[in-house]
Amino acid sequence: MFDAIDISRDGLNVNKQFLEVTGNNIANINTTRTSTGGPYKRQAVVLESKQSFDDYLKQDVGDGVRVKAVVQDSHEKLVYNPEHPDADKEGYVRMPAVELAAEMTNMMQAQKGYQASASVLEAVKEVIKKESEIGRG
Repeated sequence: MFDAIDISRDGLNVNKQFLEVTGNNIANINTTRTSTGGPYKRQAVVLESKQSFDDYLKQDVGDGVRVKAVVQDSHEKLVYNPEHPDADKEGYVRMPAVELAAEMTNMMQAQKGYQASASVLEAVKEVIKKESEIGRG
């Protein structure tokens, strides 16, 4: 029972971080100048299982997931806008490689994952509550 709580907690944490990174990408969709120089670099969350694949095959339930890393995408896109203050000699601006439609899809996916983890946690709480009632009856 407590494995389900741990896995749900992991799901909540992972999806929360996924939402934060996605929100950061959306907020910086037009950022052409950062403190490190150049345009904002899109971030992506890399997940990993908390167990090896061999361990996974031996068990009915896994041990959850965790964030392995938040990586930066080195891609940029060039947009022709000679009026922009960061335009080069030819009038092109180096922009972040952030696609709003993809980020919104990622956000919806993370929201659904968060909701699913919260639902599992609520269901486990109900089961524990019912188990304690049986012991008193």
